[in-house]
Amino acid sequence: MERKKDIIWLLPPFSVLVCLFMMRSCVQRIDTKYSVIKVRKEKRMTVPSKSIVRIKGKRGERSYIYIVDNENRVTEKEVIPGPKKNGKIEIYNKDLKEGVEIIETPDEKIRNNIIIKRKTIKERKEEKEKKIKKLQTEIEKRKKEIEDNEIEIIKLKKGEK
Repeated sequence: MERKKDIIWLLPPFSVLVCLFMMRSCVQRIDTKYSVIKVRKEKRMTVPSKSIVRIKGKRGERSYIYIVDNENRVTEKEVIPGPKKNGKIEIYNKDLKEGVEIIETPDEKIRNNIIIKRKTIKERKEEKEKKIKKLQTEIEKRKKEIEDNEIEIIKLKKGEK
């Protein structure tokens, strides 16, 4: 009978440990899809400036990129930014290896050790087409505004004479 009482006291701590272990293995997933860039050179790479996240802390400002592995798990890596050219920045990190993939446009949802969805080539193409269409309609609006302004200028000049 004494032995059963000793074992019963072990059940709550054991169940807590099991719960903690299960919670640790559960990883947050993000439904938003992200574009990734493949690293072409070891240790150095040129990336769009929007790929770099700058965080100000006690030790000053630090720059990070988010690397995606084969299982779509995100890892935060600190990088040293270099010169900026044409909206792109050269970055350096000793752990940056060829073939590693970096999230192109991270947002506030991205954190270390979460699982993401990748954009397919079709989704990227559709996204670019939408952007092009939007820009074309904006160009058409501006052309119309310019024409209207030119007509107004002509009318004002005729009215002066």
